[in-house]
Amino acid sequence: MTPKNHSHDDQPEDMDFGCCGGHGHDCCGEHHEHEEGDDVPYSVRARQLEILERVFNRMVREGKFANAEEGSRRLEALLAEKGPDGVFEDLELTPEEKSLLLVAQVGLSETDEEAESLLREALEIDPYNLDAQVLLIGADTPVNEAKRLRQIVRDAEQHLGTEFFETKRNVFYTDPETRPYLRARQALMVALGAAKDYDGAIAEAEGMLDLCPLDHLGVRDYLAGYYLAVDQTDKALALMNERYEADDGAVFQYARMIAHHRLGHQDEAMEALDGALEANPYVIPVLLGVLNAEEIAEDMSPGTPGQALYVIGTLYDAMLRNEPAMEWAAGQWVERVRAHHEHGGAEE
Repeated sequence: MTPKNHSHDDQPEDMDFGCCGGHGHDCCGEHHEHEEGDDVPYSVRARQLEILERVFNRMVREGKFANAEEGSRRLEALLAEKGPDGVFEDLELTPEEKSLLLVAQVGLSETDEEAESLLREALEIDPYNLDAQVLLIGADTPVNEAKRLRQIVRDAEQHLGTEFFETKRNVFYTDPETRPYLRARQALMVALGAAKDYDGAIAEAEGMLDLCPLDHLGVRDYLAGYYLAVDQTDKALALMNERYEADDGAVFQYARMIAHHRLGHQDEAMEALDGALEANPYVIPVLLGVLNAEEIAEDMSPGTPGQALYVIGTLYDAMLRNEPAMEWAAGQWVERVRAHHEHGGAEE
C-alpha cells in the first residue's frame, strides 16, 4: 500500500497531520522557520525534535540525570555537537523510539517504495506505531479510509487504556507521547468530514478538544466548518466567539462571516468580512478563479495564498452549504476591487 498523507488538504511532504494552517498562535508547538542552510524538511526536523523530547522525558523518569535541568544541558550540548541527525547515535533508544525515528525518515524518502519500506520496518519494531499505521492506509474512497482509521483509533484507545487518558488528560499534546494518538484521531476526523459523515467528524473533533482544550492542532477550524455544514450555526458561533474568542485567524473570520450572514446579522457579517479580508485577502479571488494559489503557495503563513488554500479546504463544505453568504462576500469583494481601481489603485 502506498503511504498516505493525512495532513491538511494539499500539504505535500508534511507528516504533522494538522499543521496550524497559518494561525497567528503557535499551535504547532514549533515555529515554521528553517535553520539557514538546513535542507531537511521542516516536518522531519519537527518530528526528530519531538522524538528527542520523548527520549529526554524518559531518561529523566529513569533517573539518568540528577534533574531535568542537567538533562536539558546534556542534550543541548549533544545537539550542538552532533546536530539533529547525529544526536540519536549517542542515545540508547527504546524499540518504540527507534520505530518513531524511522517514520520521521519517511520525509526524506525519494520514492513511495522507500517510504513504504521504512514504515513497514517501523511496524515490525513496534506494531502499535500509530503514525506508521495511518501513513500506510491505502483506501480507495473517503468512506473506506474513515472506516480503517476508526479501527486504528479505537484499537489504539483500547491498547493505551483508560489510565493513559486519565493521567495524561491535562497534558495532551504537551506530552509528546500523546501526539501520535492526537494525529491519528485528527486524521479520522478529517476522513469522516471528507466522507460527509459530519456527525461523526463533529464527535471526534469535540472529543479532541475535550482532551486538548488549547487545541495545538487547529481542530477548532474544522469543527467550525462541520457545524456550519450541518446548520448548527449557534454552536459554530459559540465555539468561535466564546470558547476561542481570541482567535481572529482567517478560518474563524470567514466562518464568522458565513454564520452571521446565515442568521441575517448584516452588520456582524460585514464586520466579519472586513476581518476575513484583512486576515487573508486571497480566499475569494481563489474561489472566483482569478488567482491560481497553487502556483504561488510556498508556505502556510498568515495572509498567504498557501493559507488561503487551507481556509478553503477547511470550510469548503460549509461554503457549499451557505452559497448565499459566499455570493454576497464575492460581490462585496468585487465592489471593493472596482472602487480601488477607480481611485487610482490599478497600478498596484
